[in-house]
Amino acid sequence: MKKILLLLIATWLIAREITLYRDFAFVKEIRQIQDHIISPLPKTIDPQSLYIQNLKGYYRFIPGGFNRSKLLQSLLHKEVEFEYDKKLKKGRVISIDPLIIQGDRVYFDVSFTNLRISKLAIQTLPSLYLQSPSNGNTELMYLMRGISYSTIYSVTLAKSLHIQGYIRIQNSSGYEPKNVKLSFMAGDMRRPLRYRTKTIQIAATPLAETKEVQGVYKFTLPKRWDLQDGIFIPFVQIEVPYTIEYRADFYNLGLNSRKQKFRQILHFTPPKPLPGGQMSIYKDNLFLSTIKLLHSAPNVQQSLRLFNDFDLEVERITKEYKSSEKRFFAKMHYIVRNPKKERVQVRIYEHLPWSNMQIQSNQNYRQVDATTIYFTVEIPPKKQIAFDVSYLYRKK
Repeated sequence: MKKILLLLIATWLIAREITLYRDFAFVKEIRQIQDHIISPLPKTIDPQSLYIQNLKGYYRFIPGGFNRSKLLQSLLHKEVEFEYDKKLKKGRVISIDPLIIQGDRVYFDVSFTNLRISKLAIQTLPSLYLQSPSNGNTELMYLMRGISYSTIYSVTLAKSLHIQGYIRIQNSSGYEPKNVKLSFMAGDMRRPLRYRTKTIQIAATPLAETKEVQGVYKFTLPKRWDLQDGIFIPFVQIEVPYTIEYRADFYNLGLNSRKQKFRQILHFTPPKPLPGGQMSIYKDNLFLSTIKLLHSAPNVQQSLRLFNDFDLEVERITKEYKSSEKRFFAKMHYIVRNPKKERVQVRIYEHLPWSNMQIQSNQNYRQVDATTIYFTVEIPPKKQIAFDVSYLYRKK
């Protein structure tokens, strides 16, 4: 039975183009019509999405599938083998409910489990009946569930940022097309459907062609591919400049002293669009972190949080604090410690409770917006730097 199904599937896996979406696929293929029938089709096809070129008149979608009732209907008026009184007999099915078989001058009332079926006589996959044309070839387009993709990236920190992007195929449809021209769509497409490993080595990383279509991106892959479940297919390889920012954030000027570890923020500007996915970060042949990348537009800076630095630390100590109905004043003492063997530049962000506060400090700072400032501090190896900042706000 399994060999027969595989042979059936092999005869119709002639898809020419497949475009993958996050939870479905768009299939475009040339199919043969024989006696008004196109058969078989994928089990997960969406019949409402069908487009049939040169169709004249109506068409009917025949779901297919496999169950006891359909099997018995296919055996009606046909010769079968069955077991009766521990003997193998032959006869013709004349009724399926109840199951009655006519033997040589005798009628047998037989249970389903006593049938001996040597090969399938039922179409288990969907098909199409076309009123016209009755024969020939046609272009067929449709959507199907069960084939989708996810995006992953391997990123190496060196003199530049080396990014390798792959799509991972998820294929639970039972449909494994061969030699397919493949593309995938990246963006926030919506569709009102609610249907809910194997790895290969890549000798060289091909680059996908990208095209912006109505606010989403289409990536067309070179070569042709077999859509096996769990396969990783490369689609981008780029090298871009990058910087690592050491950043700490303080909120709520208050009485309590606080310590913060510096977060490492990766900044880079990709020249190409990058679909959202998981990024694995490596340096010096070591794994550092896995982070989530949102959809990244071309030539727009991306800022991704890696992890908290093990060594670098800043402490904010409250030296003075006064708050009344008319006036707020706070004097903060900052200590930045660098136990590393190299010089480090860090940024300390202060998120202020009011806009237009008066700020006094010997340490230079920049204003991001009305309530956010940051200090840039250069710290020599194995040293610490301290500075004071006064914050004044006159309440209305």
